[in-house]
Order: sequence, then C-alpha cells, then structure tokens
Amino acid sequence: MARDGSLRRRCLASVAVARRSPCDVPPAAASSSTSTPRKAADSLELDADAIAASVRCCRWPALDPLLPRLSHPLLSAVLLRLRPSPDLIPRFLHRVGLHRLDLRSLSTAAAILSSLRPPIPALQLLKQAIGGSRSDLPKQLFDALVEAHQELEPSDPPVVFDLLLKAYADAGEPERALEVFYLMKDANFVPRIESCNALLSAFLKSDQRDKAWVLYLEINT
Repeated sequence: MARDGSLRRRCLASVAVARRSPCDVPPAAASSSTSTPRKAADSLELDADAIAASVRCCRWPALDPLLPRLSHPLLSAVLLRLRPSPDLIPRFLHRVGLHRLDLRSLSTAAAILSSLRPPIPALQLLKQAIGGSRSDLPKQLFDALVEAHQELEPSDPPVVFDLLLKAYADAGEPERALEVFYLMKDANFVPRIESCNALLSAFLKSDQRDKAWVLYLEINT
C-alpha cells in the first residue's frame, strides 16, 4: 500500500512538472538552470521505472487514476521499459487511451509490438490510429516508425513498415498505402508479398484496375 502511495505521489509530481511552463519556474530554480534539467530527467527515469514495474505487476487500481495524465515523454519512457514484456503493452495503451499518444509514443509502441509473432497487436494499433481522429500523414507515420525502428531494432527485416502499408490497404485507403509502398522502397525496405497483395486487393476493391495493373508490373519487374 505504501509503495502504491509513493508511486501515486511520484506520478502526480511528474505530471505537475510536465505541465509547468518555463515562465512558472520559481526564481530559485531559474538560478540553477544547469542542475534543473538533470533533476527533471532523473525524476522522469524514476517515475518510468516505477510505473513500468507496476504495469508488470498489474497494479491497475493505483495506476488508473494517473495514466490519462501522464506526459508524452513519460509515456514513451514507460513503453521502452515494457519492451521485454510486449504482451502487456496493449492493455497499458487501452487504459491510457489511444488519443493520449503522440507520434513518438505511438510509433514506439507499434515498433515494439511488431516483434510479437504474429504481430497482430501492432497491426491493430496502427489501424486504430489511422482510423481515428488523428491527422498524421503517411510520411509522418513512416518517418516516426523509422526513428523507432532505429532506436529499437525490434526485427530484421523490419515488419512494422509492412504493417503500416497493410493497415492503410485494409482500411480502404490504397493511395496512402501506395505512398507507404514507395517510401519503403526509397528507404531500401522491400515490401513483403503479403503487403503487396493487400495493396493490389485494395485497388481492385476500389475499382482502380489500371493502378492495380501498373503496381503488379512494378512488383514483378
């Protein structure tokens, strides 16, 4: 009980720090500007450790009131600590709320989840992201996933980019899926045959047979 109370206090303190604007910094704190960033970073690391440990132990009653108010940097830090237990991430994200994820935390979660076999949770996350109220463009999502992949290297060859392509194709957005297809090729990521088939199918379902034929020729040449 004491542990949960301490975690609650640490998380609330972190939220308060994340929400405080630079103009709200007290004069005493401003005079020690060199030490303040380090203290804030140390606090974030400690909070992320405590929250990840509580997620692994399923201490949801203590965490639930705090999760919707966690800062974006803290969310990303917690996700990185959950990398050894990716099966816990979907439940964590469900309780946090998908709308609370910024581009970095979303791409980090998707990249980590893509290491699961089969990577269905990663595909579901990306489908929810592009089908919701987010306004991210394909290139924005792709670039964020590239950064996450470079940081994590969860799979080789990478799967998460194929999942983004398939998410757009399954959502009936072949033009955006095609954009991801060319982004992958430009980045020297070879789209998998399953992803290419999903894209071809999306064009055919939208009665764009000419584009499907051009894509088919490109895939097979």
